[in-house]
Amino acid sequence: MSLPILVGVALRDDDTAPVALGRELAGFMAAPLSLAHVPPGEPPSRIPVLAYDTDRRERALARVQELADPIGAIAHVVTASSPVAGLHEAAATLDAAVLVVGSSHRGALGRIMPGGVGERLLHEATCAVALAPRGYEGAPIRSVGAAFDDTQEGRDALSAATVMAALGELPLAVFNAIEPREAAETAAREQRIRALLPDAMDAAVQVSAGDPVDVLERASRTVDLLVCGSRGRGPLRTVALGGVSGRLAHRAGCPLIVLPRTPSAIAAGGSGQLAG
Repeated sequence: MSLPILVGVALRDDDTAPVALGRELAGFMAAPLSLAHVPPGEPPSRIPVLAYDTDRRERALARVQELADPIGAIAHVVTASSPVAGLHEAAATLDAAVLVVGSSHRGALGRIMPGGVGERLLHEATCAVALAPRGYEGAPIRSVGAAFDDTQEGRDALSAATVMAALGELPLAVFNAIEPREAAETAAREQRIRALLPDAMDAAVQVSAGDPVDVLERASRTVDLLVCGSRGRGPLRTVALGGVSGRLAHRAGCPLIVLPRTPSAIAAGGSGQLAG
């Protein structure tokens, strides 16, 4: 069985986007789907009250179950010191392939604007993180993009996107940004990228001069899912959002998957599932 897709839900109206993306990814990857909520807030007294904690958990579980039942997902409620810690715990316990979170409710519609829990999850998660743009309602994944640069993280993103495209028999587009002064090297750069692809993979490779975030933001309007790597200076086996990936996370117009700094099962060569 494929590793599960885990969606963090806050039990607010803006949970619809991450749930919709989790459902699309689970269907695409033939993976089980789980929804997890970490109850926020403190008990009314510093003295632990078992009845209060039990009642709060049961009420939260009932609400998560309402979201989970119509889509065949499994509901979880995790008691932890913080939502970030609880979702990390759930992802580790379930051995989740991907942890799906939503955009900040303050962001523009159609944009990813990480904030609060989502922002902290991105810097600390030990599995791939998928970000749903605000207002995302779910759509079949018909094309996959890879944000490529010539680093280990960029090659991992390319490998992951390649396997996902092959898994769904979908078109793959590879996007690479170069400095304007290097525009004469466009053809040579494209050739080097094609050499990294499997012989049978007919991918569109776009090498564009300009700021990488500007290039990738435009690219995110042309594909249904964009895969990128973490910042190279982050700790291994965690998502370290910074530099291009951090800025892109605030501007992408399609769902974005950010890989942890380690070759995932998908990048390592074809298990057909994203794993941290």
